[in-house]
Amino acid sequence: MASPALKSGETLEDRCGLVTQVTNRKYPKLKEVDDVLGGAAAWENVDSTAESCPKCEHPRAYFMQLQTRSADEPMTTFYKCCNAQCGHRWRD
Repeated sequence: MASPALKSGETLEDRCGLVTQVTNRKYPKLKEVDDVLGGAAAWENVDSTAESCPKCEHPRAYFMQLQTRSADEPMTTFYKCCNAQCGHRWRD
């Protein structure tokens, strides 16, 4: 049997009375990108390319490609600035 229509200004929460206030939220700590990519050792044997760093404009960056989505999607390219003082990381 169908429920009667809501009255003007009435919400489902008003009708059901099942609303509870969330007072204590805990968010799990997400893994750092390095942990997912294999840590600092993952960048030890990678090639560099002529990709400009968006942070310091250094003309070269290390790169690696990983399949992060389904097989019919293109690979994700991760970059790390070759400038040791910068070390900025980004993806394409």
